[in-house]
Amino acid sequence: MRINVVLDSPEGMYFAGDKITGEVTVDIDRPETLKKITATLRGVAKIAFREGGAMPFLASSNLYHDQQTVISREMIVFANPNICPVMEKGTYSYSFNFLLPNSMVTSFNSSHGYVIYNLDIAVKKKFFTERIRKELKIYEFNEDTPQLSYRPLCFEKILLPRVSCFFPVFFSRKDARARCHIYIPRISFYCGETIQVNVLLMDYQVASKLNY
Repeated sequence: MRINVVLDSPEGMYFAGDKITGEVTVDIDRPETLKKITATLRGVAKIAFREGGAMPFLASSNLYHDQQTVISREMIVFANPNICPVMEKGTYSYSFNFLLPNSMVTSFNSSHGYVIYNLDIAVKKKFFTERIRKELKIYEFNEDTPQLSYRPLCFEKILLPRVSCFFPVFFSRKDARARCHIYIPRISFYCGETIQVNVLLMDYQVASKLNY
C-alpha cells in the first residue's frame, strides 16, 4: 500500500487566514483492511538556551527550555462503517481542508528555538497505522514590509536579493509625470526567483492608459 498527499500549494507555503486544501491518495495493490484515515495539523513552538554570556564556555549549566503547541486540529478524512472494512485493490482519494486562524506565529528555525508546522496523515489498518508527514511554512502576513525598489515608467524583470520578500499583490508608485500601478500575481516568492510583473501607466498629459 502506498500513501500520497497533494496540497493546493506545492511548496507547502501558506499565510494566516488561508485555507489549506489537500487530497490523500491510497494505492492498494491487494485487498486491505482500512479502518480510518485522519489528517492532523499541528504547530509547535520551542525555545532552549543556557544562562550566561554569548561565549559557550562562559555559560552556566542552567538550561532553560519551553515548548508550546501553537495549533492542533484533527480531521477524519475517511471512516469505514463496515464491520469487516476490507478495501479491494485500487486507488482511493479523499479530500480535506483546514482553515488557518487570522493570526499565526511565523515559521522559523534557529539554534535557540523554532516554530514548526506539520501535516500528518495517518492510515489506520487492522493491526498497525501507517503515517506520512509534510512540513508546512506558515507566515503572518505583514503589509508593512518595505516595497521592492524599481525604476518608474518602465517594464522590467526584478531579480530578488537573497532574502525573503513578502508584499501586497498590488501597489503603486507616483512621480511628477505619471502614476504607475504594478500587479504581481503572487504574494510569496523564493529567494533569487525572477518575478514577472504587469505594469499599468497612466499618462496625465495625454490622458491615456498604456499597458505593458
